[in-house]
Amino acid sequence: MYFQFLRFCIILGVILFLCSGIPNIIINSQGNACIPKSQVPADITYDQLIKICVSGYVTDYSLANQSNNHDKLRLEGGINLITIALLIIVLQKLRTVQRRTAIQCDEREITASDFTARVYNLPTNFSDSEDIDHEILKFFVSNGCPGRQLNVKKVNPCYDCSEKLFLKKIIEEKTIEKIKLLAEKDHGMIEKYIIH
Repeated sequence: MYFQFLRFCIILGVILFLCSGIPNIIINSQGNACIPKSQVPADITYDQLIKICVSGYVTDYSLANQSNNHDKLRLEGGINLITIALLIIVLQKLRTVQRRTAIQCDEREITASDFTARVYNLPTNFSDSEDIDHEILKFFVSNGCPGRQLNVKKVNPCYDCSEKLFLKKIIEEKTIEKIKLLAEKDHGMIEKYIIH
């Protein structure tokens, strides 16, 4: 997909250059808004100089060379609009091709997650004599797909330990607090020591 993306980037660059860049350079080079350096007065100030277009290698092919020709500016705007529409179409094609490639790659590579199901909110009222794994396996073999039996290879029960981890974090914080208070007591900073 990376090389596909690079290929599309090159295509986008070529489209931008051919459809917008070259026509705009040709149209701008025919302009006459920029004056040659020889016609620039010697006593011109910097503020006046930045308001005029002085002919040069860059400015002869820039939009500034057409600033006094509104018809050509409209033509360039139309060319740029068509180029943007073409780029949008090509980007949609890129998106479609990349999505199709991602699906094909996913279908070609078979992993354990393709055959794994995660189930939440299982009943917790099993007795001590019942094997939870076996009961869940039995249930999914017979009820997993209505009308046929599933071939379930293994059941791995997992438990929600978020509350235990939260309590462990609180215990660690209290332990650190206790160590700090004991250190302060040993240095005589606290006269009365209270454990929470």
